[in-house]
Amino acid sequence: MIIHDNVRFEDLTVTLPELTVCFRGQEIHLTLTQLRLLLIFLSDPYGRFASQELIRRAQLTSKQYLNVLITDIRSLLDHKYIYTIHGVGYAFALERPS
Repeated sequence: MIIHDNVRFEDLTVTLPELTVCFRGQEIHLTLTQLRLLLIFLSDPYGRFASQELIRRAQLTSKQYLNVLITDIRSLLDHKYIYTIHGVGYAFALERPS
């Protein structure tokens, strides 16, 4: 199946099927694993994701690897997105706009 669409959230756009990511109008380069994780977050940007769920859905090997990926993605997105929810896991964005 070929997807001809964009995934957008605020100032972040993932263009499919090219798999390009733009943040604040500038293209950023993610590995395929980072992109897979980002798309999971964007599937429900205000949702809460348990670490084990992210590991399973992104097909990762460990929580340590998940933590490294999240640190790298946060850095690429100027620490604007992906929040740690203690006792739960992670959230991409914390509040829905009013």
